[in-house]
Amino acid sequence: MHPTAAALIRSLDLDPHPEGGHYRRTYAAARRVTDNAQARPALTAIRFGLSAGDCSAWHRVDAEESWHWQQGDALELLIYDESNRHLQRLILDAAERGDPM
Repeated sequence: MHPTAAALIRSLDLDPHPEGGHYRRTYAAARRVTDNAQARPALTAIRFGLSAGDCSAWHRVDAEESWHWQQGDALELLIYDESNRHLQRLILDAAERGDPM
C-alpha cells in the first residue's frame, strides 16, 4: 500500500469495507425510513477510500449516492442498468478531465 494511502486510512480512522476499500460512517440521520420491511437512517454519509489496486465489489445500490473525489488518481465508476442492459462508465477526477462529480 502506498504510504500516503496508509497515512490517510490511519488519520481518518477508516475500517476495512466488506465490499473493498476502507470507510468510516460520518453521519446517520435520526429519521428512519422503512424499505423492504427494514428500517434504516433516511440519510448516511461515509468517507471511503480505495488504494492502488483496490476495487469495490459489484453491489446493488437502493439509495441515492453522492461522490466527492478528494485526492489521488482518477476513479472509474461503473453503473449497470439491469432494465436496459446498459453499462455507464464515469471517470471522476479533480483535473476536470473526467465526468462531473
